[in-house]
Amino acid sequence: MSSIVRKAGRKRKRGLLCYHGGMDKKKLDSLLTEGERLWDAATGDDDPRLAAYWDELSSFVADDVPGFIAFLASDECGPEHIVGVAEVFDEIMGKTHSRELHTAFKEALKRYPEEDATYHVSEFLADAEACL
Repeated sequence: MSSIVRKAGRKRKRGLLCYHGGMDKKKLDSLLTEGERLWDAATGDDDPRLAAYWDELSSFVADDVPGFIAFLASDECGPEHIVGVAEVFDEIMGKTHSRELHTAFKEALKRYPEEDATYHVSEFLADAEACL
């Protein structure tokens, strides 16, 4: 286990990895819900509201890389988190250049092969790898 993940506060409880880190999961969930609402109301990919949302989401994750890595490894990280963050993962990598975060995201994606097949999340990861 890496020192970054340990610092973020991971604990095992009855065989499951529980998240006790510093990342604000409620804020992440709120941002992802807002993103879905914006997508539904957007006039296209170039809608300025989407650009502002993508910047806010990528900054939120980039500002707490250790916490997000711990969250990715936890049982609280669901497919909605992987899919929601994947669309801005190249921006996150551009801000953090964290190979450890890239690896943690790739590992978390393995738990959700259906979402990868449906939403092509591994393609977002490949794009993000160019930012390392």
